[in-house]
Amino acid sequence: MTSIDFNMGPKESVAAAEAYARLREPLTLPYGLDTLAALCLQPGERLLDLATGTGGVALAAARQGAEVVAVDWSPGMVGFLDARTKGEGVEGVSARVMDGQNLELPSAHFDAACSVFGIMFFPDHRAGLSELLRVLKPGGRVGIAVWASPSRMGHLGVWEQAAHRICYPHAPRFPRPPAWLQMDSPEGLRRELEAVGFRDVSVTRITHGWNVPSARWFIDNADASQSLSESPDTRKRIRESVLAQLDDEYGDGPFALTAHAHIGIATR
Repeated sequence: MTSIDFNMGPKESVAAAEAYARLREPLTLPYGLDTLAALCLQPGERLLDLATGTGGVALAAARQGAEVVAVDWSPGMVGFLDARTKGEGVEGVSARVMDGQNLELPSAHFDAACSVFGIMFFPDHRAGLSELLRVLKPGGRVGIAVWASPSRMGHLGVWEQAAHRICYPHAPRFPRPPAWLQMDSPEGLRRELEAVGFRDVSVTRITHGWNVPSARWFIDNADASQSLSESPDTRKRIRESVLAQLDDEYGDGPFALTAHAHIGIATR
């Protein structure tokens, strides 16, 4: 069965993180900013950003006056964020390598916490959610952003459709991490937050568009087929199919691909 690795491993280099920040953060950050807005951060509050990635959310929170601890299991991501905070002159961010399922952080320490497209990739997402609950102060707030299904994500939907046509037209769609499957709907996200003890859960569907310069740029810079466990020839056919589809729909110029996500806000 074909699969796509949607996540970066712990040994990804700073160079890979830099590429991620340049190509993918413009897609993900708007949802992160929505999550921060829903958390209603106040200056001086302590925020934990779990699975921070390249740190766009952490930097935005620090600029709002929060004291941010940003953790990720990838040394490359953390190294990139550490250099980024220094290069951009942003104070109030501490970037640390850490397992989000077993945080080396004190209990009841943070006023708020968030994970934007992070916990949905954890092997044990309930362990990650439970750790967020543990480190929050009583009454502390959490914000979790999770993608909807790939069919509702323009930048992944086109790859899924092409892979399905070419690789396995009579088989189910390729698999996703179990955590994502369990949290890709408002009901599922609410259920998982409540299961570990969060209360006052509210879930909102958010939609943003990702501005893409051209179909060719998308193929060259957002090529999900690189992660497919198929032959180079099959990946080439998938790329050609996606390019033809985008050319037919949008022509040679820029266009926007919309994607749906769900943001769950809850309290300890």
